[in-house]
Amino acid sequence: MDFKKYFEELKRRKVFKAAVAYLAVAWVLIEVASAVLPAFDTPPFVLKALIILLAMGFPVNLVFSWVYDVTPEGLKKTEELQGIDSSQIKGRRLNRVIIGFLSIAVIILLYNQFGLSEEKRDEAVPVISTDRTIKTIAVLPFEDISPEGNQEWLAAGLVDAINNNLINIKGLRIIARPSVSEFVNTKTSTERMAQDLELTHLLQGSVLRYEKKIRINLQLISTENFTQIWSKKFDQDIDSIYEIMDEVATSVGSELDFKFNASKVRIPEAERTPNAEAYDLFLKARYEIDKAWGQSPPIVREYLEEAIKLDSTFYAAYAYLGLYWSNQHTWNGTWSTDFSEIIRKSNELLEFAIKNAPSYGDSYVYLAGNKIFYEQDLKAYALAFKGYELNPSTRNKLTLLNVQMPALGDNPEGNYRLAVDAMKESPLEPGSWSGMGLAEYFVGKHEDAISTLDEGLSKFDEGGLYATAGRVFYALGEYRKVVEVFEDYIADFPDSRPARVLGYKAAAQYQLGNLSEYESLIEELREQVATSPQGSPAFHLAMVNAQTGDHDAAFKWLDKAIEEKEVELYWLKVEPPFQPLYDDPRWEVLIEEMGFNDIPKTL
Repeated sequence: MDFKKYFEELKRRKVFKAAVAYLAVAWVLIEVASAVLPAFDTPPFVLKALIILLAMGFPVNLVFSWVYDVTPEGLKKTEELQGIDSSQIKGRRLNRVIIGFLSIAVIILLYNQFGLSEEKRDEAVPVISTDRTIKTIAVLPFEDISPEGNQEWLAAGLVDAINNNLINIKGLRIIARPSVSEFVNTKTSTERMAQDLELTHLLQGSVLRYEKKIRINLQLISTENFTQIWSKKFDQDIDSIYEIMDEVATSVGSELDFKFNASKVRIPEAERTPNAEAYDLFLKARYEIDKAWGQSPPIVREYLEEAIKLDSTFYAAYAYLGLYWSNQHTWNGTWSTDFSEIIRKSNELLEFAIKNAPSYGDSYVYLAGNKIFYEQDLKAYALAFKGYELNPSTRNKLTLLNVQMPALGDNPEGNYRLAVDAMKESPLEPGSWSGMGLAEYFVGKHEDAISTLDEGLSKFDEGGLYATAGRVFYALGEYRKVVEVFEDYIADFPDSRPARVLGYKAAAQYQLGNLSEYESLIEELREQVATSPQGSPAFHLAMVNAQTGDHDAAFKWLDKAIEEKEVELYWLKVEPPFQPLYDDPRWEVLIEEMGFNDIPKTL
């Protein structure tokens, strides 16, 4: 075969120009589709299908350009033509196509580089602020230098108290203790930590306890050159611990040139007690709560009940005892025969704390959680808002304002801002990544949501993060990713098969056409309705039936979920898989009866 002659024939028939023209047109089509399709909420597979079709059309285009020429009389086979006039016509037209579409391509590239890139940067998730005028401080874990080295709980409690005081200084950003601890535990240098978290200051210290005395050494450090700008030593009775914490917060705030109301930057009255032993027990209880995920260990109850015996007016202890009881119920389907009694006991403790210490924000937040999740009292969102207004430090505990608040569906932009703040303050906590991914989804930043959740999953093995990722991936039509995420969850937590995991996985398998896997998961959900209704199996059966088109079954299972007061019901209004029910007259009736239309507006 004469390759030179073959090559010349390819040139004569303008096959190379046809290939370039096709690629230019295809590239422009893909770019335009990438920009336009998301605006119409088009499923991701449409763009993928377009790319596949264009790829398949490329060899067809080459064959077509070899066989045919464009003539004034229309398409004709090249072999039937004499001379080169028709080939020249074909070449000129291809030149125009190439020049035209390459010009469009250049415009798109320039826009992406200088126009869209600016827009993207404005919309990008600001994990860490780069504005060095913002003052950001991290309180490092205090070193326990007590003789017996058994005051770790006290050191952690002091850090929490200082953080909770500092967060009341408007304009000062506080990095949450779990994220700071993670940096320290991984032996990250303070220089690297300061760079990653964009810190302007560090507060470090040590605590020494001996008998009824306490010694605390503190240093405030500027990260500009890592020089000490303030230091203080406290060496006094343990009974003065409140005054110490208050003075630390006001001293730091003054040193950083903030203006604030000193009465706000202090430990809440509800957390103060004249009984030092009672306060010790309270700090030990909080330390154990922070160490546990899910159910709090019984030692927490023992500590708090003993603290209340020592001081019956120690209202923060009542609030945390209420939290302990509400934490005895898990969302993974674990059934408790005395569940109603447990929640009643929790509510009574929290209501008692609110009645006697109405300015203590934590009590409102915990009571709101009970009423929303376990009683479907959606108006209780107002309690969460009040708790936050009374004490901004409740934001560190207020998952309602991070992961759960999007369930309201009325202020996605506000929820997004809260999620951004949470990510800045707690970048090494899985809840921040769940909240960020969810908030991005609800404001339409779908690609960012997928990226955030993928990155979060690469960092943490945490049930709530898996659940949020599965929810968002399903809403975006990423059904294979849903299956993969929940298979990873089951591998990481082999003893846990919550209804949320089974429901979304079943819906995804149905969409993928894997009907045997779908039926198996549905059967498991039906079994959970009878054995573990607190895991919300009826809610998720309704969700799956909404996706399969069986509306009657969907409403039947929703009625069952309401009867059982399943904890996932507060998501009903915005859960994407329920959208097929929106046009059914029964939907608005259900939303009205459940009280979704009476929910107070978000912050």
